[in-house]
Amino acid sequence: MKADQRLVGGVAFAAITIFLFASIAIFGGNDYNVGTDLGIHLGFAREIARVGWPLPTSSAFLPMAHYPPLSHLLALCAGLIAGSSLYGISVVTASAFVLVYICAARLMQREGLLQTIMTFVIFLGLSIALRKWRFLEGGEVVENFFFAQFVATGLMLACATLLLESGWSFGRWMIAAALMTHLLGWAYGPSAIEFALTCTAFQGLAFLQQPSMRLFWRALLACTLLNAIAVVHPTMIGALAIAANDGGISIEGHSLSIAFVALVLGSIIVAAFHLCKGLAGWRTILSLNIGVSAICAAQFLAFQLVNVGSIYAVKKYGFLVGTLALMTWSILLAELAQAFFDLRLRWSFHPAYRWVAICFLGLLMLPVLTVGRPHTGFAALQQYGAKIDELVQRMPELVGSTVSWNRRMTPHVNYTAGVGWLAPAQAIADQHAIFEVEPRLTGAAKFVIVDAETAAAYSGPCVIGATADISAVRASCWR
Repeated sequence: MKADQRLVGGVAFAAITIFLFASIAIFGGNDYNVGTDLGIHLGFAREIARVGWPLPTSSAFLPMAHYPPLSHLLALCAGLIAGSSLYGISVVTASAFVLVYICAARLMQREGLLQTIMTFVIFLGLSIALRKWRFLEGGEVVENFFFAQFVATGLMLACATLLLESGWSFGRWMIAAALMTHLLGWAYGPSAIEFALTCTAFQGLAFLQQPSMRLFWRALLACTLLNAIAVVHPTMIGALAIAANDGGISIEGHSLSIAFVALVLGSIIVAAFHLCKGLAGWRTILSLNIGVSAICAAQFLAFQLVNVGSIYAVKKYGFLVGTLALMTWSILLAELAQAFFDLRLRWSFHPAYRWVAICFLGLLMLPVLTVGRPHTGFAALQQYGAKIDELVQRMPELVGSTVSWNRRMTPHVNYTAGVGWLAPAQAIADQHAIFEVEPRLTGAAKFVIVDAETAAAYSGPCVIGATADISAVRASCWR
């Protein structure tokens, strides 16, 4: 028995390690964001390292003063090993991808290995077929860069997988649920609420399955205590700002609507299927579906009825809603195929093979999410940031009032480096202008970082500092 356990542990460790290194190779080597979010998260992480959290009123990132900092602290820690905060963010992003898909695969696994593989194949097929709709986990950091949300989703799924399948006594279960809810609040407020609602649903389903006053009070306690912990949290001010934020996102409204309907319909069929035939793991997957769909619906209704939040904030639930919908339907289709065709898929295999199948699914999801998507090499971005940092070391006055308008760089790289390294608090509109067809300065910026060729067109007094490749030019000289 001990030898078998060592074998399973060794295979699991090897499979997860291969998956993690592949994920780091993809997300650590490439930046799939095309907009502004990476620069904002990088700047916020560097600001935390400089002044701590919550940010003081003098901070260039004051609107994010109470933004949940856990994912950024993890990135700073990873950056100590990886070499920079930017690479730290990429390592944490890659690790979150591994965590998300290991948990998703664990939740989809069935009693037999072949049945599990059939479920995985269906999930992979649906993911490829519906790829253009963008409602898959990992989409948060492809085209978009919802860093804190993606990391928190990975943590939330890990907490749910561990807790809901633990079999612990209720007292121990509640203590763990309370601690996990509070921890998730430091990562991303909506994820903490998702988890609290999932735990509430888990206890509520136990009561509905076997009604008793004892189970009723358990469900009520989980509902009141866990949701109170999620809502009364030091980061909730930041969470409210998240809900009110508006911006671009890769998911369209119709994609989210289809995913939401598929999730609700699939959940109803899961419940009916379990009542008729029995379904392994039904309570866990159904609890997650209820928790996530509930907060998505609540935020949509809050926006429609009382104009609280934004459609953008509602759409951000689409990645997890879509993934849970595909997971649910993959389980159902595999179970229905087995029942209809009388397939004998419950043959016994060594448990080590399960970990190989779980991590292999995750490996296959990497190209599903990233192939054909526009991206920038992290090395080029880091090199440009290092050049800006070299200028800043010599001229600290550049921080807070300088924007990057380097014609050799894409608007995305200019914005990421400008916000991440220069923190143009009062000149943020000038940095945003880099995305316009004909960018113009508003007068807020004092200096502009340009390429050496552009700087050569300006007279001596206009250029206040330079390296071999870039120069800082007075904004008043800009033309």
